Amino acid sequence: MAFMLVAVMIFFAMVAIVYFTITSSKLRDTADDLREEEAKELARQMAGTPELMFSKQASPYSSSVDFDKAFALSKMNVYKNKYWNLDYLMIEKVYPSSINEDCTSGNYPDCRYLILIDNTRGNYTGTQTAPVAIVWWDPKLESIGNYRFQLGRIHALAHDPTK
Repeated sequence: MAFMLVAVMIFFAMVAIVYFTITSSKLRDTADDLREEEAKELARQMAGTPELMFSKQASPYSSSVDFDKAFALSKMNVYKNKYWNLDYLMIEKVYPSSINEDCTSGNYPDCRYLILIDNTRGNYTGTQTAPVAIVWWDPKLESIGNYRFQLGRIHALAHDPTK
C-alpha cells in the first residue's frame, strides 16, 4: 500500500512538472509576442512625432516623415538620446530607390539610409519596421510646392532595460 501511494505521488509530481513547463513556455512566447508588437507600434508612432512629422499647414500629407527634419535631427546627439528611449532608429527610402548609402552632408538627399540612433553595437535583432511616406524639399521641382514624396520605412528598436 505504501509503495502505491509513493508511485501515485511521483506520477502527480511528474504531471505537475510537465504542466508547469508547458505553461512557462507559453508565457515566454506571449512575452516575446508582446515585445514584438510593442516595437511595431513604436515604429508606427515614431512617424507621428512632431520632431519627424511633415507639418506643412493644412496639408493632406501631415502623416508623412519630413526627411529634412530627420536629417537635421541626426546631427543632434544630445536631443535624441535624452528624449527618445530607443536603441535604434533608422529611416530608409524604399521606392524609387536611391544610391545604397548612409546619408551624409555630401550625398543628401540622394541617399537611402538615415540612421538617427544606433546604440546597438551591431546587434539589430528585434528591430521592427513600419511603412511611411517620406517628404523633403527639392528646389528643382515646380509641382506640389517643391516637395518630393517617396515611399519609405522606419526601423525602430526599443531600449531594453535589462541590458
